[in-house]
Amino acid sequence: MQSSRSVEIRVGIFVFVALIMGSVIVFSIGEQQNLFAAKTSFHALFDQVGGLRSGSPVQINGVNVGTVSKVDLGSEGKIRVEFSIRDDAAVHLREGSLASTGQKGMLGDRLLQISVGTGKRIPAGGQVPAVESTAPSDYVEQAGRVLRAAENTADNISMGTAALGDP
Repeated sequence: MQSSRSVEIRVGIFVFVALIMGSVIVFSIGEQQNLFAAKTSFHALFDQVGGLRSGSPVQINGVNVGTVSKVDLGSEGKIRVEFSIRDDAAVHLREGSLASTGQKGMLGDRLLQISVGTGKRIPAGGQVPAVESTAPSDYVEQAGRVLRAAENTADNISMGTAALGDP
């Protein structure tokens, strides 16, 4: 009888510790994802978003304040990006704030960046004006055009100086 009581106590302690550890994990993940913070929703319209998707982080001046909740093809071919940010950060969305897409890391993950404005507050559900950001692929394409132009210039110089060479 004594040994079965001892086993029950050990099992109870194990279950209690497991529940506490599970709760700590849930709350720490929830805090990172702002799951338990009050949020305000906004939207922005883009011509292209280059891989931005639901769940991507939203940053105001480099600080994570929310997540993208929906990316959808809207009217007139524009892409409507809906996002929600913590209420304490929403006060910084004012006239003059601009939304743009950015790169989260070297692997190409995208995020939504918002600058702080100085005018009147943008109301909940309001539109944050969007500016198109330059994707790294645009830089590669431009570098290719510059290299082709340099190659053509070098060919022209070679042809022009060939006539000056020795017979």
